[in-house]
Amino acid sequence: MKRREFMSVAATIAFVPTPVNDPYKDAEYVQGLADRLVDAHHLHGGVPLAATALRHVRKVKEAIGGEGHGLKVAASNLARSASLALWDAQQVENADHVGRMALVLARRANYVEGISHCFENLCVFTTLRDPVRAAHYAQSGLRSPGVTPEHEARLNARLGVALSWRTGGPGANAGASRTAIDRARAIDGLPPVANAVIAANAALSLASLRRYAEADAAFAAALGGFGDNPLLHATWLTQRIKASLRAGAYPAAADQAGRLAAVAPLVDSARLDRHLAEITTMIGPRSEVPELREARDRLRAVMPSRPA
Repeated sequence: MKRREFMSVAATIAFVPTPVNDPYKDAEYVQGLADRLVDAHHLHGGVPLAATALRHVRKVKEAIGGEGHGLKVAASNLARSASLALWDAQQVENADHVGRMALVLARRANYVEGISHCFENLCVFTTLRDPVRAAHYAQSGLRSPGVTPEHEARLNARLGVALSWRTGGPGANAGASRTAIDRARAIDGLPPVANAVIAANAALSLASLRRYAEADAAFAAALGGFGDNPLLHATWLTQRIKASLRAGAYPAAADQAGRLAAVAPLVDSARLDRHLAEITTMIGPRSEVPELREARDRLRAVMPSRPA
């Protein structure tokens, strides 16, 4: 099954009447853009949304000026939603820039929830490239005044992953990573999606520390909590497959790859494409295992052809 080349851009916004001449000065309109961008991103992936997301950010940046609190909050949410789509499209520099813009707007509005979300996203964007900086973002979020229990848990989960990548580096080790993960998991009463995000990051941290049995159980819990969200399900399934391959759990990896081949064509995500390529490369030296060879071929069949 080939990825749908005809996928429409789901972030197209139906025009609604606004009380101002420039709709980007209307907080309700801008918040509507942010909400639709999030929904479209989770349903379709970031690639078909990147250009639209950047256009909305440029327009709202021009309109924001000295406008009131409500517009700053909405503009921060729009920039944050756009940064996630851009990161999923692997426009890394744009994602960083727009993510920092979202943080500036959230701070200007004293928007506590937005500040926490922005620090979390910036941590995610930088973990692979600069885990020290990523840990700093998570720690800055944890030190922010008024951080809620949910965001404390999410930020600790992201911090655990960044610290696990820093193992052996200055000021970080496996114990610090596990402590951050334990803090995240100790907070009760969170929404299901937050619990899934925490479980997924716990799994990623545990896998990086080669605690594969614990990691697989956490991956299973996370994937069960993402419901019908194809982007999150596919993305975290790739991480589970890579952990299974590293653990030598080849039958499990092959089964998981078969499920990934069914969901991957539903979204258009450059980040997911990168994970797919990494999995097929990892399978290469193990392709004498028949089920892995078949799994690799199924994944190759759904990988898109993109210009270099």
